[in-house]
Amino acid sequence: MGQNKLNVILKKVSKDDKKGYLRVSIRINNKTSLKNIPLPPIELKFWNPDKQVVKSTFPKYREYNKKIEETLEELKSNKMESVEIPASKIMFLKNCKLIVEKSYQKQSTKMRFNFYIQSFHNFIKETLKENDITISSLTTKFFEDYVQYETKNKRVGQNNIKSSISVIKTILRKIEKNSDIILPNNFYDKIISLKTVPKKKKILPIDNFQKILETRIENDQLEDSRQIFLFQVFSNGLRFSDVSTLRYKDFVIETFKGIPEIRFLKYQRKTRKLINTLVNFRSCKILARFIPRDNINMNDSQKLDYILQSDLVQNRTTSKLLETDSIKETLTVKLDNEIISRHFFTNPITVSAQELIPMRENYTKVLREKYQKEGMDDVSIEVSISQNEDLNYFNNLVEVLRKKVREQVENNIKNEENLNLEFYKM
Repeated sequence: MGQNKLNVILKKVSKDDKKGYLRVSIRINNKTSLKNIPLPPIELKFWNPDKQVVKSTFPKYREYNKKIEETLEELKSNKMESVEIPASKIMFLKNCKLIVEKSYQKQSTKMRFNFYIQSFHNFIKETLKENDITISSLTTKFFEDYVQYETKNKRVGQNNIKSSISVIKTILRKIEKNSDIILPNNFYDKIISLKTVPKKKKILPIDNFQKILETRIENDQLEDSRQIFLFQVFSNGLRFSDVSTLRYKDFVIETFKGIPEIRFLKYQRKTRKLINTLVNFRSCKILARFIPRDNINMNDSQKLDYILQSDLVQNRTTSKLLETDSIKETLTVKLDNEIISRHFFTNPITVSAQELIPMRENYTKVLREKYQKEGMDDVSIEVSISQNEDLNYFNNLVEVLRKKVREQVENNIKNEENLNLEFYKM
């Protein structure tokens, strides 16, 4: 018969850990078992293995050493009876479910972990014809067979299989700690390890998005859904869980370079990080759709209708980048001008600079060809073109048109700002 012996050890869960749990190693009749000491883990540097005590450099060393002493006394008074539960008697799936239920509060985490446990259950049921197995059955081959099973059946992808094994490792560590079982050396390191497969991002093609943007739906409920989706897009890809919980109290009015702007401030439901996002003019127009009419007067209600119908509500940056040469303006002109008389017959004319420029270029080309046929040198041709009265008048026409268009755009921008000021007030 062997000698009975007690030793206090610091046991790491895995070889890369910097912390470990205090346990009592119990040697009875040449059999070793472990007794967990209910204390949080400590760093290895604070443990003195020779004296089997926590070093005085650890802040709570007195509390820890007292607990160690109490545990040893308790074991000695119980005549050092073995407290080990053999791994061959602990059921795998049953304990996995118990650990998930007790250790995790968040429902989404429980659902995710139980999904992976069910995956193992299906494998055990179909291949081993059992509803559960003992933890001692979790050999290296077991996990290799599981990977082959999932890969062959193509029920889930490689990343899901990797996550499944990772979850089971996490749960097993908790079972090992709670039940004081001893798993084989380097047990976790021997389990098959899979590489993460890069995921191909699913994106909405720009053509499809354009259709969603431009197509209004007759069904009011579906139309609201379309508008909420567009609000998500215009708000830097806001998650649905965040936009669905957005409330008017989350919006604030701030001033940027003298111009008021509306922002919303709220914590993301998933990451708990603060969202501080500018609501652009397109989003303001969408918000106007959802403002309850019961709480506003008739005048404000009419303003909301105007905002909803207006095409002027757009981002200030977009207005600045607007292609002004494509905008038409109405002007009275000299119809006897040689260039104008080729294209216009009555006053006033409504035209854009984009339409006038090709007329000017074509007339200049005709003049240059005419002078070349007359035998004029290049310098004389350029001087004659620059002095052509009809061409100079036409050049001035283009500049006057551009000036009027710029004034029109500036007025539109001012109208937009006034429109949004009214929206902010509401």
